[in-house]
Amino acid sequence: MDSFADRSILLVEDDDITATLEQRILERYGFAVSRARNGEEAIAASRNNPFDLVLMDIDLGSGMDGTEAAREILSHRDIPLVFLSSHTEPEVVLKTEGITSYGYIVKNSGETVLLASIKMAFRLFDSRRKEKEKEERLAHFNRVLAAIRNVNQLILREKDKELLLSTAVVILIETRGFFSAWIGLYDKTGKIDYVVQAGLGDRFTPVENRLLSGSLIPCLALATETDRTVTIEDPGSYCTECPLHENYPAKSAMTIRLKHADSIYGILTVSFPHTLALDEDEKSVLEEVAGDIAFALYNIARDEARRLAEEKIAENERMYRTLLETTPEGFWYIDGEGKTVDVNNSIVKMTGYAREEIVGKSPLEFTNEENRTIFRNEIAQMPSRNHRTYEGAFMHKNGYLIPVLVNATIVLNANGDIAGSFSFMTNLSSQKKLQRELVEANHRLQESIEAKDKLFSIISHDLRSPFHAIIGFSEQISEELAAGSLENAVLFSRKIMESAMRANELLENLLQWARVQTSQIPYHPEKIRISLVADKAISHFQYSMAGKKLQIRNDIPQDLEITGDPFMQETILRNLISNAIKFSLPEGVIRLSSREEIGDVEIAIKDNGIGIPPADFDKIFALGSKVSRKGTSGEAGSGLGLILCREFVEKHGGKIRVQSQAKQGAAIYYTIPISPNI
Repeated sequence: MDSFADRSILLVEDDDITATLEQRILERYGFAVSRARNGEEAIAASRNNPFDLVLMDIDLGSGMDGTEAAREILSHRDIPLVFLSSHTEPEVVLKTEGITSYGYIVKNSGETVLLASIKMAFRLFDSRRKEKEKEERLAHFNRVLAAIRNVNQLILREKDKELLLSTAVVILIETRGFFSAWIGLYDKTGKIDYVVQAGLGDRFTPVENRLLSGSLIPCLALATETDRTVTIEDPGSYCTECPLHENYPAKSAMTIRLKHADSIYGILTVSFPHTLALDEDEKSVLEEVAGDIAFALYNIARDEARRLAEEKIAENERMYRTLLETTPEGFWYIDGEGKTVDVNNSIVKMTGYAREEIVGKSPLEFTNEENRTIFRNEIAQMPSRNHRTYEGAFMHKNGYLIPVLVNATIVLNANGDIAGSFSFMTNLSSQKKLQRELVEANHRLQESIEAKDKLFSIISHDLRSPFHAIIGFSEQISEELAAGSLENAVLFSRKIMESAMRANELLENLLQWARVQTSQIPYHPEKIRISLVADKAISHFQYSMAGKKLQIRNDIPQDLEITGDPFMQETILRNLISNAIKFSLPEGVIRLSSREEIGDVEIAIKDNGIGIPPADFDKIFALGSKVSRKGTSGEAGSGLGLILCREFVEKHGGKIRVQSQAKQGAAIYYTIPISPNI
């Protein structure tokens, strides 16, 4: 055990067995040992614990190696670091010498080598530390001597006026052998308002009171008339009115104004041996000292003025920052080269970028190409006008555009050249959203008006026509029965049935459409076999198909399941089949089929009728379009069925479309998700 035994060691070793053995050896010799398994742990431990030495392995597993960890530790700690490694290659040892000079121990060298190397590292470190302490003590001693030599200059740099003057008078009586020294300072009106002295004690109180009351003593009266030093060889006989005249036996006095440039700050008076009264060097020394003090007072006054100006600037800056940081308007300031100098919090919130991410970059880096063109055009026109207002957009950090109203103003330097510009930016997102909502509301209003017009049109025309036919044919039947003609009565009764079926279909669509418009039809999706729904829809048209001798083929697989509302699906198929029958030529074929896509099923209803003109493809599903054609047997229609189909298809999240050529039939397709979330 020796003086090193109570020191702490950080052992950095990734192998637990090796580390345990080494720890036991070190602890047996009295060292306090802590362990780290890798370089990262070693770095963290060295920051948090005041270890006396680090014993570092080189190979530390998959993380950083020992040399990297050593460099990091030594970058923030002055500590002896010894490498303990199994490597003996010269290049490895040479590499460690560039990191530390406290030693390199080869593993398994034995306890004696390990202990001796550690002690040697401690001795070397202690020796260097003591040498460093000696150097610091010597440097400190030299600084003290320098401070003593330059005390006169130090007081001239003193920023506290009272401390400067009180120190100056003390140094004057200590360093120049003056018996006493006092300084009086003038206020703005030329009266003395501050006095400090050394070497006179309470005897100076009457003089101080007299000076502060505005009365002048003889030496002061003489000094106010000249820039030169006023010497009074025998103050006792000349200054009889001065309360201090009895205190000047065998002493002389000198008084000089504290003047720098055109400013007079006060007066300095000293007493000294009578034998030096006519010594010009003494005067020169006093004049130099007075000049230094006056210059120091000038600097203090200048610094005070600067401080007040800086405080005013700082206050203005605070007001400026407060204004900028509290305004909801974005503020963006750029220099003459187009680089960002400053932005406020509103810009930070508006764009999602931190201030540090914006400053130093061009605003053009925070928008897309379209808006870059807008900004470039506006910037190009700025020199001709000091201010411009225009709209643009910035790209939020999350990738979406923020519309802004930009109010840009040029900043000119003293030469009238452009030094930059600043812009206040109003976020137009809310206004643009409101505009979109107004457009959408207007669109909905227009749709509502069109729906009303459609409803009135159907009620006034399409719904009345079948009932007029029923009434007319009923009258004909009555007349035929009265005349005893059953053949025509049967024909008319069939016409009545056809009109009633059309009226019923129209009423059914009208009621469903009205319920859709008022959101009264609930959407209840479930698993359904769409082929069975199609069969049910086809069953409604046996009479209509017989009249035109049509065939309907349902080729939809019977096991195909979709997720949808059964009622809406039947309504879609019933209306599309009705439309196909209406425009099919006699003895035609209507085919229902399906095709599975990724996540969707596409249902198709195809006929070989008169077809649909391409110009009407979009119109037949639109509420405001007036597309109404009679069927191949003169059947009338309101167009409401296809509009209802579109509403129900979109309710399912699908799309509806048409393919057709004139006189070559038509095919209407709609998609339904196979398994949407229900």
